Amino acid sequence: MKKSMFNWNFGIGAMLTKKVEVGVVYSLGIAKTGELQAELDKAKENNNELKPKSKTVQISATLFF
Repeated sequence: MKKSMFNWNFGIGAMLTKKVEVGVVYSLGIAKTGELQAELDKAKENNNELKPKSKTVQISATLFF
């Protein structure tokens, strides 16, 4: 748990055909889970601006058969 991250995820997906699905997810790493309250307190001091610790994009494709 010490290395786990609290993330906000945004995603979208679509079925292209009856057998093909694609999706994209954008993830913002806000803080290590154990340090979340400290990061939220720091954001309040900085005009409610949370600065992401990491950013990732996930692209997926699914084939149904």
